[in-house]
Amino acid sequence: RRATDPALRAAPLRARTFPDFKTSLTMDCAFRAGPSPVEIWSGPIKGLPRMREKLSEYAPPHPAGIWPLSANILDPIRASIVCEGPAQIVQVADWFLNPDAEACACGGGGGGGGC
Repeated sequence: RRATDPALRAAPLRARTFPDFKTSLTMDCAFRAGPSPVEIWSGPIKGLPRMREKLSEYAPPHPAGIWPLSANILDPIRASIVCEGPAQIVQVADWFLNPDAEACACGGGGGGGGC
């Protein structure tokens, strides 16, 4: 279901499903506003036929058609990070984009670990 589906938007985080993403890990993370669950969903790896198709889309005379063409394949490995709200999404993005952000060790053992 699309994120715009009212039933999906109203569903609690842990009750949501994403058909293209089969595997997920849920953990509680320490946000500025307090702890909140975060789900990391892994998607299927982009296959070789699709990567070749993307390469052909960006071949010259396309403006991005410069060497290496593989620079145009930005998502061979896909994941979605699902948070409770926009403030958490912004903070998670900062964790990935800020080189000075602290990394945390998350508990393992089948999910449910915390950061």
